[in-house]
Amino acid sequence: MDFQSLKDVNNLKKLAADAKKEAAGVWKDFGEETKKLKKADKESVKGAFNKYFVDYLKTQYINFEGTVSRYPFWMFTLFAFLIGFVVSIIPYLASIYFLAILIPCAGIICRRLRDVNLSVWWIALIIIPFYIGLILLGCLLALPSKTK
Repeated sequence: MDFQSLKDVNNLKKLAADAKKEAAGVWKDFGEETKKLKKADKESVKGAFNKYFVDYLKTQYINFEGTVSRYPFWMFTLFAFLIGFVVSIIPYLASIYFLAILIPCAGIICRRLRDVNLSVWWIALIIIPFYIGLILLGCLLALPSKTK
């Protein structure tokens, strides 16, 4: 998109209408998924866990190619977060889990970015500040102590 097209009022109206349609679709999907959650039972949660988390890890552990739609992405993210929350009780196990899930998370994020027509380099917005923060924290922790 160029700046010249943003000057055209009709083009801006069309962009706003497209954004409104997309937002309506997202809310419709959200409403449908909320209705499904009300009907959720043990078997459906177990089936979703196996389909969107276990099977993904088995078949697409290091897959960075292709795309993934919203629902499988968010289901994987939900289960990864819930497992991480439970595992975080034991520090060493949490570290092992984090290292094990790091590559599949990067893969599914890259695939989701590609699905929304964004460059996979947008993942750098997550990684670069994290490492800069670690470096800054390391520098701060390396300062001499003030106590005598």
